[in-house]
Amino acid sequence: MIFPKSEYKVLKLIYENPSITLSELIKRARVSAATAKRRLDHLLSSEIITEKKVIGGKRVLLRNFYPNLFSEEGKNTFSLIESEKKQEFFKKNKSLIGPFRQVLKNIKMAGKGKIKIVLVFGSFATYSQVKDSDLDILFLSSGEINKEDLKKEVERSFITFNYEISPRIDTLKNFKVNIDKGIYQTIVKNHIIIKGSLDFIRLIS
Repeated sequence: MIFPKSEYKVLKLIYENPSITLSELIKRARVSAATAKRRLDHLLSSEIITEKKVIGGKRVLLRNFYPNLFSEEGKNTFSLIESEKKQEFFKKNKSLIGPFRQVLKNIKMAGKGKIKIVLVFGSFATYSQVKDSDLDILFLSSGEINKEDLKKEVERSFITFNYEISPRIDTLKNFKVNIDKGIYQTIVKNHIIIKGSLDFIRLIS
């Protein structure tokens, strides 16, 4: 792991739960108040996260923390968080390592350079898949691509995988326009980036 365990927990919680409060952060990260304060002070001074305070009189009543996706430090750090999430995902789903490696290779060889981001969403991203679950994969491109060709590449790559594959294809532009709506919000909240973590950070910032 790139980060100390306690720092990784804090970063991941802030990244996945923007506006999380200090008390909730301490509770869910299972760290002491002193450890949380030390980590948060470092992340704030490094411009990796930001905070908003609710003041009552002379007292701070509430502190909310957010990922800073506008600073270079923030973008790079949360891109690494995405990489850590991917490693965790493959540790728990070893049978997907080969198929994803193959589909990324096939995409590259087919000259589909417009595909900038590949991610998993749905039940597999939340580790709640059951026997009848589909593996939901989203491909985000910088322009129009031949969707049927891509779907065939996916079918070939995942032919030995025992779950149904549900590829979804969209453009970066359309995702950005609809980012606050329905399924897009769900994807932003729960996903595993297979390719293009830094591009995804830029997309949602």
